[in-house]
Amino acid sequence: MRTELGSRIDKSWRVPDGSVLNWFGKAAWAHDVVSDPRMNVSFIILPVANFAVNGATPARDLALLTAGVEWRFGNGISMTAKFDGEFTEQSLTYAGTARLRYAW
Repeated sequence: MRTELGSRIDKSWRVPDGSVLNWFGKAAWAHDVVSDPRMNVSFIILPVANFAVNGATPARDLALLTAGVEWRFGNGISMTAKFDGEFTEQSLTYAGTARLRYAW
């Protein structure tokens, strides 16, 4: 189970050519209460076939960051670029997303 506490913000501007530019971001602190990533599982149809799954222990506290921009044109086309990151003492996880979309 994870608890997050933070803030989101976005701001839109209308560009003189009729398109809309939207900047957005999120900053949060997350606390994970899972201390034992082991799980004992079994199949309902085969109750005798049970097994254990072990995972990596997640960090208890981490920082979450998101920043991005979306540009929506009047003809139904929009472009988005976004950065997501999770930062802990033990690891860094980050990803970038780019999207080109047409809606009619």
